[in-house]
Amino acid sequence: MPGSSIPVVMYHHISPMGGGLNISPEIFKNHLTMLHRKDWKTLSGEEFLYFLQNNEIPKKCVLLTFDDGFADNYIYAYPLLKKYGMKAMLFAATFFIEDIEVKRNHFTPLSRKDTQNLAITERRSEVMCPWQELKEMEGSGIFDIYSSVLFSKFYLGVRTVL
Repeated sequence: MPGSSIPVVMYHHISPMGGGLNISPEIFKNHLTMLHRKDWKTLSGEEFLYFLQNNEIPKKCVLLTFDDGFADNYIYAYPLLKKYGMKAMLFAATFFIEDIEVKRNHFTPLSRKDTQNLAITERRSEVMCPWQELKEMEGSGIFDIYSSVLFSKFYLGVRTVL
């Protein structure tokens, strides 16, 4: 009998900076290694929808999701997912995504609080993926990119969505 549900694992930050919603690249790599060794299949958004719509939920499948589109997803998560041949969904907070070209010759990981504070400034491209990186990740077949919220007052300290 197939499985009765599909586990969903949500990530925000894959970063060497600890605390809060951050997990280290080493821990993320351990998650992927375990899934790979146990023969778990990561699903694309299309596969996830198909299985739910057709009530055909296979065993050993999981949906990996990322919220907001932080640059550390591109720097740390994307290469590891590619290495293990795994898929994920990313829900980009489109208000913070810019249509600029970014060269990531140097990346400085920040705490979640510092990342959020920088994301609401004109320096947001230092901590958020621009469209160029999101398109690259989606074009690789590793990530499916979807829209999250246009803007959340959470970044300004208020927890309501516009």
